[in-house]
Amino acid sequence: MLVLSRKKNQSIIVNNNIEVVIIDLGPEQVKLGFRAPKDVSIHRSEVYDKIKEEMQRAAKSHPKLITSTTSTSPKKQHFSDNTHQKNTHSTRSTPTDSKTNS
Repeated sequence: MLVLSRKKNQSIIVNNNIEVVIIDLGPEQVKLGFRAPKDVSIHRSEVYDKIKEEMQRAAKSHPKLITSTTSTSPKKQHFSDNTHQKNTHSTRSTPTDSKTNS
């Protein structure tokens, strides 16, 4: 596992097209922001595990109806870069500039 240190408002670029930004730091929680193409699914691990379980159940009962995990992923929410969210669900901003922090 790669481990990187970042401070508030700094970011990490993944695969040349996904930016992970440190939004806020607390004593027991870190808030992350993601900028990624709309076709990239971003889920918290516990949500992703439930999606996989549901896909496996559906595949067993209706194998011909299941084509990929993206066809049954929960609807994604899209927010502008200057919108602050207070929920714990996956959120995504669309990139509005090419500026990144290292």
